[in-house]
Amino acid sequence: EKIRKGCNYIIKGAKFIVTHPDIKAPMGDDYMPDAGSMMALFSTCTGVEPLVMGKPEVYTADYLTELLNCRRDEICFIGDSLAADIALGVRHGMKTACVLTGVTTPQIYKKSDIKADICVNSIKDLCKIFQ
Repeated sequence: EKIRKGCNYIIKGAKFIVTHPDIKAPMGDDYMPDAGSMMALFSTCTGVEPLVMGKPEVYTADYLTELLNCRRDEICFIGDSLAADIALGVRHGMKTACVLTGVTTPQIYKKSDIKADICVNSIKDLCKIFQ
């Protein structure tokens, strides 16, 4: 019922805003649908593309440079999502580090066109690199 209502609101002109395009989120040993899955459902049903306000869009990059008072090329964005975290850095001129402890598995990373500057198995491995 909520999905039907949501689709009808969008078709009638409601703003369709999404925070991030991740398809799935890790839940222990399993996964659950994330915002990107719902985005695809509503977009397919309505024919309307959403405005993505969070990662990997420019709004996030602009916010970070203002918050940190630095240039984009001085930022290393670390994350576990190729579609959101790493894409943010790649699209907007930041260094990137992908950590394979969440959404992105080694198999997904290997097949993806989106590549980080550094890819590690864990934050612990990343800490060793930055020492």
